[in-house]
Amino acid sequence: MPDFAEGNVRIGEYNFNNLKLKYDIYKDDLLLLKTDGFILLLNKEMIDTFSLVFDNGIFRFARFNDAPDNKPEGYANILFDSDIKIYVKYTKVIIPTQITGGLPEYRNKNSVFILKDGRYHQIDARKDFLDLFDEQERKQIKKFIRESLIKITVKDPVGFRRDLTQILLSLQKTGTVSTALSWERL
Repeated sequence: MPDFAEGNVRIGEYNFNNLKLKYDIYKDDLLLLKTDGFILLLNKEMIDTFSLVFDNGIFRFARFNDAPDNKPEGYANILFDSDIKIYVKYTKVIIPTQITGGLPEYRNKNSVFILKDGRYHQIDARKDFLDLFDEQERKQIKKFIRESLIKITVKDPVGFRRDLTQILLSLQKTGTVSTALSWERL
């Protein structure tokens, strides 16, 4: 997100709306553009959630601290919020000049986490996702993926959310998933 975008910040019970915000993925920091033109680095320890309007979409982020149990550390985008929750942690890594043969490059690295049954699971591949479900649910998911020509990849978080949402809602309609799911537009 190269420029400042309209957004909101929640600190405790207080909401601050219609702010000009910028999320620095590399440093995992949130910046505020004040009306006088000065830029403030917001205290990460105080922020509970924030949202940004970008590319005609709203991106909601939550802050995780002391990342035990394999949950994301720092800010993570909330992709799906129901009994099963899906988060993506955006990071940038520097590729050194020895590898690039020129200037260092910044590359995006997305890590997807699913909170199911009170535990966080990092999803690196389709198998990781399927392993979260019992045998009956896995069969239904595989069938739906095959029939819908879905490719689950964490390289495309928006597509990942869309595809997982299709899968979870399909399972909900057939009564296969044991948890009640409801899609919330994010």
